[in-house]
Amino acid sequence: LLLGLIALGLWVAWLALGVVARHWGEGRPGSGFIRKVRLASLELAGQPKALVWAGAGTIIVQSFLVLIAWRIGVACGIDVSLAVWAFGWTLGKVAAVLPLTQGGIGVREAALATALTPFGVPPAQAVAAGLVFECVIIIGGLLGGAVAWLTRPRSERL
Repeated sequence: LLLGLIALGLWVAWLALGVVARHWGEGRPGSGFIRKVRLASLELAGQPKALVWAGAGTIIVQSFLVLIAWRIGVACGIDVSLAVWAFGWTLGKVAAVLPLTQGGIGVREAALATALTPFGVPPAQAVAAGLVFECVIIIGGLLGGAVAWLTRPRSERL
């Protein structure tokens, strides 16, 4: 049901984008962006298997990130169910999209603390778990970048 509602919402947004793209005059602010998004969505609509694979991959990756963050929360002394954690973590991720800080750092943790407080989680522990998770992600990215750089041929290194 949830996936159906999401699909319906995306379809309505896609139709609305088409209406806006047709009626938004060329040269108006954002017209180039709207046209590019519309063309990209039409191209993607012609490749439903790619869309399904991308959606499935996204769900799998985000599920693993929630599990990692939950385990970090448990290690920080937070005792909530995975469902409660997934709820709070999802709200934190959505809040992090707001363009308030670099990469949403701080906003995500504040939203996580706010969402988990009604479930008996002290805000300081929620913020600590969020910051530890961020460190794990940053260190993982740095290690991955170092491996990629070190495994390149010498002639391609900067």
